[in-house]
Amino acid sequence: INAEYMGKIKGPDFAFSTRMSQLRASFVPYWVRAGKPAPEPLSRPQLLHLYRRILRLAAHYPSVTRADMLKSIRSEFRAHSKETDPNKVLVYIEQARGGLAHLEKFDKVQKTTGQQISYSYT
Repeated sequence: INAEYMGKIKGPDFAFSTRMSQLRASFVPYWVRAGKPAPEPLSRPQLLHLYRRILRLAAHYPSVTRADMLKSIRSEFRAHSKETDPNKVLVYIEQARGGLAHLEKFDKVQKTTGQQISYSYT
């Protein structure tokens, strides 16, 4: 999450974003924790599928800062697109998968309860 995005966050999203920043700073990939070799990086089509899936789910995430969140996701993917260090690329992919898992859990709750959750501060 970039500093510009963090400066705009207000309300209940602030605690979530702060926690996500802390998690990213202390992130240790699963293969390092398990003492296993690093997995193969994703192919370009697989990476694009991951990116599009995150954007689709984030577009339905109930947040007053949804537009900023989508902008942040796009900018982070673009900023890391030129990364050549394979270890960093794998860490970025694992972070993206973690974010996707969070969005999928939320989406599943919405679908199973049938409730459309939204925040309105107007």
